[in-house]
Amino acid sequence: MRVLAAFAVTAAAALLLVSTAASATPANDDFNAATVVAALPFTDSVDMSTATVAPDDPIPSCSDANGNGPGTVWYAFTPTVDTLVGYNTFGSSAEQGVAVFTGSRGSLRELLCSGGFGTPPLLAVAGRTYYFLIYNFNGSLVFNIGGTELPPDTTPPNLFLPADLTVQQDSAAGATVFYSAGASDDRDPSPLVLCTPPSGSTFPIGTTTVFCRATDASGNVASGSFQVTVLPFLSLRVRADTVGTVNPQTGLATIGGTVSCGRPAQVDVSGLLRQEIANRAFLDGLFDVSVTCLPPSVPWMAQVTAQLGRYKAGKARTEVTAIVCQFDCPQVDQFNTDLTLKGTK
Repeated sequence: MRVLAAFAVTAAAALLLVSTAASATPANDDFNAATVVAALPFTDSVDMSTATVAPDDPIPSCSDANGNGPGTVWYAFTPTVDTLVGYNTFGSSAEQGVAVFTGSRGSLRELLCSGGFGTPPLLAVAGRTYYFLIYNFNGSLVFNIGGTELPPDTTPPNLFLPADLTVQQDSAAGATVFYSAGASDDRDPSPLVLCTPPSGSTFPIGTTTVFCRATDASGNVASGSFQVTVLPFLSLRVRADTVGTVNPQTGLATIGGTVSCGRPAQVDVSGLLRQEIANRAFLDGLFDVSVTCLPPSVPWMAQVTAQLGRYKAGKARTEVTAIVCQFDCPQVDQFNTDLTLKGTK
């Protein structure tokens, strides 16, 4: 009986060990336990039949309807010199997906994504860690990595800056200005671009120079600058004089006034000159002139011909509209006033 009991205990323990081994996940099942690729070439074999998917595992852009399931494993490679890396899953029981990322857990950025039998090359920059995600697979995996070391990178990035910007004041402090600056590099896919003041800053009235630097992973630097000019509020205002003149022979009337502005602007001044004749009819004439306004104000003048008849010395009324099309189009100011037309000699 003791022999039988001992045999039963031993059999149960063996069964437990087999069950535990069968259910164990791969050592590199989780991002934090990624298998480190210490040197190239590198080959690793993994049984992914028990691989799982972590809740924060990214879903690669080229994945199918299954996303990144039913299982994933991770590899990490940090080259000591710039390296052109080739990788594949030749020898695996079936093709699976492979995606390459940089960054850290929770904020990974995808660089490449493909099937394991047709992977694009990776240009790996020295000192940067690249994470290889094998996903959408539960079979026998063979993962292969090789590479060719490249000469030192001494080429600075290409810095892309906007043209000089001119905007209008939108607050008492100036204007909030957004802009886009970027860079490309022959090796580093994401050079660091820093600008001062940064996009989204409030720029004061006047001209501010924005300085930008792009730095690649090898420490090469490109720099440049552009200008942001903030113009003050336009503060458009038009007024008409209360006295004009009229030529008694031709009926040609001359009226004028002033245009005020907070900054230089091309202003269109137009309107109507109306005169009542014998308390029963009106003479109407239209005018339209363009004025270059320089702060604080400039005069405007227009000659007006009645559409039916001739203006005469006496009372009249004018309706004036000033229009500017710059940042907010149109910006308008209007003014109406009675005036007296005096005959010229």
